[in-house]
Amino acid sequence: MKTRLFVVSEAAVIDRKTNNLSVFNILEHLSVQGFPLVIPRLFIVASLDRGEKDENTTQLTLQVKQNHTTVFNQTLEFDFQDKETTRNLIELLGFTVTEPGFLLFRLNRNGRKFAEYVIFVHALPLPGPKKVTP
Repeated sequence: MKTRLFVVSEAAVIDRKTNNLSVFNILEHLSVQGFPLVIPRLFIVASLDRGEKDENTTQLTLQVKQNHTTVFNQTLEFDFQDKETTRNLIELLGFTVTEPGFLLFRLNRNGRKFAEYVIFVHALPLPGPKKVTP
């Protein structure tokens, strides 16, 4: 089994008619003027390919770390339904970023890293007071 796609975005949909996957606004960097930052919706998109000897279903653990602190950890079921590929879209609502550094999204299989995606979080300086001329 191998990873075809593993990204984090603001939106993702699977078209019912064509079964095509669309991923919108892939997050690579966040530039933040003040913390905490609440991201209303995050989509974690995982697409996997299955080899001939791989099982039809598998479980992977999704772990999300903010810097070195685990903030989310959940086991996910991937069902290939007798096909060569499968996809999983995980939606996180109200995700809070509390400090600069990085967000690490990792899929683990049998306790080992299977796929990984990093978003870098940069702190921007707060704007200074504006001068008003009379």
